[in-house]
Amino acid sequence: MKQAIFVVHGIGEQKPLETIRGFIDGIIKNDKSSRSLKFLKNYDEKFSYYRLKKNDRIEDRTYTVTDFHEFHWAHLMKGTKFMQVFSWLGSLLLTNPKHVTKRILPIWLASWLLILLSASSFSFGMFPIMEIGAILKEESLMFSGTSTVLLFLMNQIFLLYIGDAARYMGFCSKDIKIRNKIKKEGVERLKELHESGIYDRIIVIGHSLGSVISYDILTELWGESNRYFKNDIENKQLELKHFEEKATYINNKDKIEKSDINRYQQSQHSLWLEQQKLGNPWLISDFLTLGSPLAHAQFLMAKSKKDLKKRQQEWELPICPPVFDNNGLLDDDVIELKRNYRLHEKAVFGPTRWTNLYFPGDIIGGKLQGLYGKGIKDIKVKTINKVMAYTPVSHTLYWANKKRSNQLENNEELSISVLQEILKLDEFSKKELKKIS
Repeated sequence: MKQAIFVVHGIGEQKPLETIRGFIDGIIKNDKSSRSLKFLKNYDEKFSYYRLKKNDRIEDRTYTVTDFHEFHWAHLMKGTKFMQVFSWLGSLLLTNPKHVTKRILPIWLASWLLILLSASSFSFGMFPIMEIGAILKEESLMFSGTSTVLLFLMNQIFLLYIGDAARYMGFCSKDIKIRNKIKKEGVERLKELHESGIYDRIIVIGHSLGSVISYDILTELWGESNRYFKNDIENKQLELKHFEEKATYINNKDKIEKSDINRYQQSQHSLWLEQQKLGNPWLISDFLTLGSPLAHAQFLMAKSKKDLKKRQQEWELPICPPVFDNNGLLDDDVIELKRNYRLHEKAVFGPTRWTNLYFPGDIIGGKLQGLYGKGIKDIKVKTINKVMAYTPVSHTLYWANKKRSNQLENNEELSISVLQEILKLDEFSKKELKKIS
């Protein structure tokens, strides 16, 4: 059994393989179930990656090899200018406050307050038409000087970090060109993994802005991969029917319980296995988002929540469960196949499970269930240091693991423990492997 974990890094000046190295260290460090894994570094003509190998066989398990791949896109974001960032932030500040998400609203209001204070200070300093203005002139000019230094520092921060988000989610022609270039390269990388013939399944993980990029990559790649089937066999597609029943149930339920999501994700996995049998080349079983800005999509990527929902229903933005077509999840336009096995072009989150992790203090991330469909499994996690989970710093701690293994045991809410449980690097049953083959 061979599987690939495809990690897409977040904002900032990331060095090649820096994110994946840190991710592996966090996942396997002091992990009791992974102590028999060895770390090897291999290079291929097309891509470099890290490999974890299991030395021994466990009863009722099969030999598992996991390759970790990183999609490095930071080098494609060169040349960001302050005015590009300023223009994007300006458009966000002019957004109607009722469309600003709760986590972002305090920052949005604080930004407006800083702008008003700076403008008032500048006015008092330059135009002291009243006595109070004359008294405050010197102090105001000093404040303005301090503001200039702060603006310079903010400029550097914006260009290094926020600049990436501004350019990827911006709407000017240059930004769209860069976004398409990043998306195209990401699609090509994942296609190489699919076509290599090495892997039985792939897990895609996106952190921060990387979750938005990986979402776009999956959407694009599904439209290409789902066109071709290797087999044309008699199959009643019972798992598809079962999935559609579960999806309808989830969509019609007001309050989604944990057990509902678990059963729904089980039906997704069964659908993925059934699609494998039918010859669908799609290998991506799971999509994990960590601290995802998609939580603010109504503010960052649409005009309002209503506009976001409209774009989702029109298939521009795929959701989980997918929006049904006239023939449920099946593609109505299939004519070249004797039997209709193909799912429609925006049904990527039918066979692919979507799990979202977020810290309560991570202002960039947040809940996705409901916003991008009721079938997403949201997991609120915490860190070793409980206080850190409630601060903005938590955004960088999703795979932090600096404690001994006995301090991690029986703590299911820790981010690192949740990741280890989801990935199960050394546990892929023979029964499931037979279903694929």
